[in-house]
Amino acid sequence: MAEPTPAPATVAEAILRRRGDEHEGLRFEGRSWTWDQVVGEMAARAAVLAGLRRPGPFHVAVLMENTAEYVFCMGGCALAGATVVGVNSTRRGAELARDISHTDC
Repeated sequence: MAEPTPAPATVAEAILRRRGDEHEGLRFEGRSWTWDQVVGEMAARAAVLAGLRRPGPFHVAVLMENTAEYVFCMGGCALAGATVVGVNSTRRGAELARDISHTDC
């Protein structure tokens, strides 16, 4: 009997295990993506984030609706090794700027 596959150690590892999986992975507003396509979208965001990385903490501010793009962005952050910082959509002006600055985004 084969040994069970160990649980992934990171979110990125869990995502990467879905590469090549042609089962439906995400459905949003009448559109669907296979797991392989979801991983591809996440990897594309990770590549952009990696290109934007600067020295110091790798924090990425996220201020968006709960959409497919949100899922791709969150996965992209995991694949790029970034920490997601949720930005409060009710904040404006100086408060919003302070929140972003305070979290080294």
